[in-house]
Amino acid sequence: MPPNRGRSPEAPRRASMKERVVEILAARSPDVACPKVRESTSAGPSAQAGAPEPSPSEVAESLFLAAIERDPNDPAGALRVPDAERWDPAFAAAVRAEVDRLLRDFERGGIADPDSSDGSALVERALESVAASSPPPVSTEIPERLGNYRILRTLSLGPASAVLLAQQEAPIQRQVAIKLLFEDASAPRLAARVEAERQTLAALEHPNIARIYDYGIAPDHRPYMVMEHVGAGSIVEYCRAAGLPLRARVAMFVDACAAIRAAHALGVLHCDLKPANILVQVVGGEPHAKVIDFGIARTVRAAGAEHAQLSELPRALGTLASMSPEALVPGGPPLDTRTDVFGLGMVLLELAAMRPPRALPANDLGEALRIVLEEPIPPASRLAAASGEKIDPDLDAVIAKATARDKRERYGSVDSLLRDLESWLAGDDVVARQRPLGERVRRGVMRRKFAVLLALTAVLALVPLVSGMFRASATRDRALDAARDALALARELRDLPGTDDRRNTLLAAVAEETRAGLLARPGDLDLLRVRVMGIEEELLARLMRGDSKSDRSRELAMQAERMRREIVALRPDDLVALSDLSVALAYKLDTIRGEPGFVEAQREQLEIDISLHERDPKSRLFADNLSWTYQRVADRAWERGERELALRYLDKSAELGDIALGLDPTSAVSLLTAAAGHLYAMHADLVRGEMEAAASHVRRSYELSGQLLAREPAHPRAGAFHLRAANFLVQVVNEREGAAAADAIFVQALAAVACNDAAKRNAVFMGYPYFDTLFSRAVHAVYRGDLESAVARLAEARSVAERVRYDEPRPIEFNDWDSSIASVEGWIALRRGDMAEFRRWIARAFAAARERPHGMECRVFASVGIVARVLDAVEIEADRGMPPPLREELPEIRTWLLRELEIDLAASESYAPGAVYTLVAQRFRAEMTGDHAAAAELDWKIYNAPDTSFQRAGTGPPGGRDRDRPPNRVRDR
Repeated sequence: MPPNRGRSPEAPRRASMKERVVEILAARSPDVACPKVRESTSAGPSAQAGAPEPSPSEVAESLFLAAIERDPNDPAGALRVPDAERWDPAFAAAVRAEVDRLLRDFERGGIADPDSSDGSALVERALESVAASSPPPVSTEIPERLGNYRILRTLSLGPASAVLLAQQEAPIQRQVAIKLLFEDASAPRLAARVEAERQTLAALEHPNIARIYDYGIAPDHRPYMVMEHVGAGSIVEYCRAAGLPLRARVAMFVDACAAIRAAHALGVLHCDLKPANILVQVVGGEPHAKVIDFGIARTVRAAGAEHAQLSELPRALGTLASMSPEALVPGGPPLDTRTDVFGLGMVLLELAAMRPPRALPANDLGEALRIVLEEPIPPASRLAAASGEKIDPDLDAVIAKATARDKRERYGSVDSLLRDLESWLAGDDVVARQRPLGERVRRGVMRRKFAVLLALTAVLALVPLVSGMFRASATRDRALDAARDALALARELRDLPGTDDRRNTLLAAVAEETRAGLLARPGDLDLLRVRVMGIEEELLARLMRGDSKSDRSRELAMQAERMRREIVALRPDDLVALSDLSVALAYKLDTIRGEPGFVEAQREQLEIDISLHERDPKSRLFADNLSWTYQRVADRAWERGERELALRYLDKSAELGDIALGLDPTSAVSLLTAAAGHLYAMHADLVRGEMEAAASHVRRSYELSGQLLAREPAHPRAGAFHLRAANFLVQVVNEREGAAAADAIFVQALAAVACNDAAKRNAVFMGYPYFDTLFSRAVHAVYRGDLESAVARLAEARSVAERVRYDEPRPIEFNDWDSSIASVEGWIALRRGDMAEFRRWIARAFAAARERPHGMECRVFASVGIVARVLDAVEIEADRGMPPPLREELPEIRTWLLRELEIDLAASESYAPGAVYTLVAQRFRAEMTGDHAAAAELDWKIYNAPDTSFQRAGTGPPGGRDRDRPPNRVRDR
């Protein structure tokens, strides 16, 4: 079908609204140059003489795009029409009508074409979307081997991929299934989709979901994934071969529904549910359904955080015969759990009728799309009649509700579908069909005929109670479905800018719905879980912003802990519920640090996680959690003076991270856990003075966090750990391999987070390491003599500082940014021989350290950093060969620096004489003046100070500084 039907062949293609909106949103990025859209447009009689008069559609489009730029979330509210009163009435009416059309199209997805108004427009747009999502294959050849896997035979073959049976030969021998894609692994869209499936399967641990073992890229650049081999065929094929009756077929289908429910609980949609993706595995003579192929799965909770690329996949991916209308139509409603409900309904329809619900022509895609988009889905009872199967009205109604074309008429969740199927299997009424009263009474009597006589004697007394129970059950079900839908939407908006108000509204709806449900059904486990998940969602967003000390954060943490304990009391043998309690305790610890009850809560969390890991050492989840808990308790143990215990905990953190990663090498969570564990273990090595071990740990942390960023470039915490590891690794590489190799580390690390907006906006996790990396690279550039690069890097660092300068809260490390930048500007002036400019910049650095109200600690550390950096600069420039007039000024400069340091040190000694930052400043002064005995004594005081952490003490054991050791971060800055 020609894509331009309805417009003349010579007419130029008009850019779709989607393309124009993408252009406008791209123009909002500071890295993209684009002319600003007009905010007002003159037209009609007021048009400038001699200028071509714009059409109403052009004026409307300009006004609409200007509104989009003002407020992408509410363009209707941001619309401005300043010249309407001077327009011709007919012209104004035409503009108004066109603006209204644009706003309506934007609300439903925004790609309507004003030139295509006939009924075929929908099919034409779907055709374009299908074509866009179906690039030509690189190769369809089936290899004899893939890595350690010998191909035995082809299980299934499609236009875009093949599923192969293979024999794994190393490190263990077993039969596996390999999914080989026919596309180029270097294509960004394919890379996102492959990574989506790999990450999705790694996160899903369920007995009815096939596991992923390995992944790789064939020599011809085609990616493949190695999965658990499920050998009994698809669910329809197995049921047909085994001659299973209808009830047994539905019972097996319930297992598949449970698997999809588990995926939805983790925020994952399958999006390609069909019989071929629901296989059967026979274990001990019993068949069990296994869901496979999450290849186009989408996340419904993290559009901008962990899996932002998933939302950018083409909508028209999947199997046409099983796709829901909203998944197929470009610009259709957003995909949610009801998309998978439709897919499950289509599978159930084929399973009940034992024949495909609709036949699509293989060689006419346009006709196939027309059938899918326009023709109604036949009832299961009519399809089954041809094969002699009888479908009762209840199951027919369940299938019809699951496969409704309008998703508002479907089940709101897989849970709701499951409940109706379980009711049907038990012979009870289903929500999808309201039976006539006489039929309900007759069925009830037949099911319970032996109790009817007894029940009749008490019927008058029981009627109010039974009625109340039914009302309570219905209230509970409605509340649970509504709360789950609101929670899923809130998670989807978690990291999108400008959505805080909408997220808060959705989370308030979760609280209100679950509260109503719990009033009707007190102690209901599902309602409790959804309620606490809503609480933790709000708390997590606050903690990600650094808001850990507000009353609201503390209140949320206490509520979450209380409800998690309630769930554990209801399910004492549920290890996952106990693990969730440990996470709730971690949230609580973030809000009560240094307060009564902190030590007890931390001890309980550690005991829970150790117990869980010992009870199930093969659980990746429990190993991950224990690794993070060891990191937490190490810092507090150090503060309590339990130094050896703290160092053992840090070592254990790395060990547990490696264990978790070994249990599932594809897990993004375990990659981050192991990267963090090795970075913390590096600090322990530094404290012990074990420099080779420290270098090994920091290299490992850098590699692991880099692997995670390659998969998920927008992962904020992965970016933070990668940059922190890079800053330590640069010191090692600089000493061992030279400045050029060290600078290459900076380039690699910054490139890894180049697309990570969290690196520039989230001051809590990414702001400090991102700024610090740019700043450190500028320092290295000055050292190498590359002043042009140094100036450019300082400009980047300054831009980061300006973007988050007024954000609250902000890490204290950021508070000396102005003084740090000014001190390096002074070094650049010194390199150029401009002593007057050098003095001005250094004076500005000291003033910046003192003028900002950030507390004495920041002021002292800033001053120490300025003096240390300038002294290093002076020493380096003297070695490079300063002109004699400049060299003569060096003693005076040193005296000036020491005098400035004394001013801040005196203020610090008066304000906090025993604080670790005061001791650090005193020790630095002792080094400057050559008082080594005082410096050694202060080493011991810093090491044993109650307010220091293992990270600040990470310069080796007291008793002399090893010059081969990486320098102290405070001094280095």
